[in-house]
Order: sequence, then structure tokens, then C-alpha cells
Amino acid sequence: MQTSDQTLDILEAYGLKLLQPRDGYRFSAEALLLARFADIPAAGRVIDLGCGCGIISLLLAKRPRVKAVVGLELQPELADLAKENVKLNQLQHKVSIVQADLRETATRFDQYEFDALVANPPYWKVGAGRLNPNPGIAQARHELAGDLPQLLAACAYLVRPRGKINLIYPVARLVELLDKVRQYQLQPKQLQFIHADYKTEARLFMLLLSPQAKAGLRVLPPTMAGLVKLKL
Repeated sequence: MQTSDQTLDILEAYGLKLLQPRDGYRFSAEALLLARFADIPAAGRVIDLGCGCGIISLLLAKRPRVKAVVGLELQPELADLAKENVKLNQLQHKVSIVQADLRETATRFDQYEFDALVANPPYWKVGAGRLNPNPGIAQARHELAGDLPQLLAACAYLVRPRGKINLIYPVARLVELLDKVRQYQLQPKQLQFIHADYKTEARLFMLLLSPQAKAGLRVLPPTMAGLVKLKL
């Protein structure tokens, strides 16, 4: 049920209705890009780390080949909103929302429980840039509740060998990320840079990792964030 501090957005291009916080953290084109990029094995079980209002979970659930999606969200208010969005879009048969901390994955899930994972994690270390005064937005943008090594540890625990891990991250942290993934036996398999348009440098990238897989990286043609249609 919509409340006064929420908006109901209609994503016509994706066949979804979405409740979002009016003043809190709201999804952006980055979520749509990651959902499109995500490589999910046939009949795969997927976990969406930091699912927010559930946008990526819902988009993946609409793929016929996806068997089930679990959305993991730390913030109780967003987890409740994601549950409402699952009901609103009648996807209860494929999507479940769990309110929990990704640092607790070993106590919440079995090892290698999932075939694939997606994550649009906080981009910035604490101390890098201005911390948003809104606690929900601050937690979504800065590593206040888990850093990059903890994210990668959760990925390595949750996803089966040669499964699919799909991440989106700022280019400023690409070298750091590539340096750390090998520590968790994660192999980079596909890399795609995101540009605002054809004239600007890439600000973000998407990376497909695979646990315990053979080495071999493909760099895909760049994608343009400006071509993504929100149609709200």
C-alpha cells in the first residue's frame, strides 16, 4: 500500500510498477544497465545483494530462464518496500526478500547456494567524498556497512564454482577491484565500460566474475547510459 512518503512509478518499458521512497535512496539507470548486463545460467537461482526497492530482482525475475531470485537488503525500510513491490508485480512465486547484512551470509545461506549474483554496491570508501545527510542514501553510496573485501568474500561464498557474479562499480576503483578478486579465486570474464554519451570518458564499468573458472577476459563494446529509458 502506497504511503505519503512514497511514490508509485510506472516503468512502461519494463512492465513494472515500483514503489520508491519519496526522499530516500531511489534507483537510477545503473540498476537497469546491470540487470541487462547480468549473465544468469539457465534455470538459475540468483541473489541480489543490496537489492534496495527490488528493481533488479524484479527485472531478473521477468526472465523466463531465471528460476528464483533472493533480494538481500540491510535497511529494514527498503526491505519492506521491496516486499511490497514483489506483491505489486505479482512475482511472489519467483522473488523473496531477506532483510539481512551481507556480512552475515555464512549464517543465512548455504555455501554455493546460488548460480548467479548481482550487486550494485556502495561505490565509495568512508572518507571519500561528502557523506549524504540522509542515512539511507549515505548507506547506499558509501561503505558504511561492509567494504569491498567483505563484498567479494560474500560473492565467493554464495556462488557455485563457475557460476556468474555481476557487479557494477566506478572506474576509479577498477584497478583495486581487479587486484582483489584473485584473492577470492574469482576470475574476471567480461568487462564493459559505461559512458554517459559518445563524447565522455567512462565513469562506471560492469564486470562478470566466475568463481574457480579458467582465466580469460573479454572486453565488450561500451554502453551508453544515456540510451537507457527509465520511462517513469
